[in-house]
Amino acid sequence: MNQPGWVIKGGYAYCLKKAPPATSDTGYPVGSYLWIDTATNVAYVLNSIEDGRAVWAIKQPDSVINSGTGGQINVIGESYLGNAVTVTPGAGTLSSDAVISIPSTGEKKITNIRVDSNNKLVVTHE
Repeated sequence: MNQPGWVIKGGYAYCLKKAPPATSDTGYPVGSYLWIDTATNVAYVLNSIEDGRAVWAIKQPDSVINSGTGGQINVIGESYLGNAVTVTPGAGTLSSDAVISIPSTGEKKITNIRVDSNNKLVVTHE
């Protein structure tokens, strides 16, 4: 199975680590910070700090874009162009709501999703 990619939007700050967060990981903003464990591909959000200990909860993706061949993008946060949707390339027309968020240029509508010969997810956008 291919490792999913992540699109983080909607004002979340985040980090990518090869381990889950610990209760000692308290130096982050509560409610708006995501920790992505790349070893297990699980996202956590910092819910609170109680008695000096961080309380992290699993944050499910708000939507998933799936290539249909094992490649996947997990989307966390709201889209301003529309909702990201599950799509299967080659199975018909992509929904006009499928979007990708690019930090330097903003959100773009997705025109094609495929998995290349190296099992990397390739997203083409407007």
